[in-house]
Amino acid sequence: MLKYYIEIRLFPSQEIPHGFLLTKVYSKIHFALSIASTDGKCPVGISFPQMDEESDRVGNIIRLFAEKESTLEALHLKDAFRRYADYIHMTSVREIRHVKGYETYSKMHFKNESSKIRRCAKMGNISQEEAKKKLRIPKDHPTYPAIQMTSSSTNQHYMLLIHRESKPGSTDGMFNTFGFPTRIKKTDAKATVPVFPVFG
Repeated sequence: MLKYYIEIRLFPSQEIPHGFLLTKVYSKIHFALSIASTDGKCPVGISFPQMDEESDRVGNIIRLFAEKESTLEALHLKDAFRRYADYIHMTSVREIRHVKGYETYSKMHFKNESSKIRRCAKMGNISQEEAKKKLRIPKDHPTYPAIQMTSSSTNQHYMLLIHRESKPGSTDGMFNTFGFPTRIKKTDAKATVPVFPVFG
């Protein structure tokens, strides 16, 4: 069970705009989680409490969660963010309180949608429209809140599209190097992160 968290707040400016700052901070987090992971699995989850899917905004707050206080401390994020210290505020490790619910985050993929839809329709003996709903692929390629990233292997830029989903209860599990839940089998429930108010 996730018991501790760190909250990071971004304070963009005219010199350091939101998109640029978000990219730099999240890239540092992604790198730290990569180091903390084993075979792509990490004990640290992430959330964006101010994310608004209707306006496609990620928001200015990022939370990282772990079962152990030492797991978050071992990320050494304060050192990683030293260059942007004037534009972010990071709390110390805190105990999670006042939980109001649970949610999961996932990376959205839109490549090869047509083939995915056809395979799903054929396997399930359903229409392509029903397959779209089952795969949660909305019409007209809608936008999602996104963070611009750079691949460490190819050095190519890409947009990390993020989808949030509320869950009825807490589910334990592991996360990937983006801080999103990872599953051993497709039938496994996704690990959740807690939802609680933004203070201050």
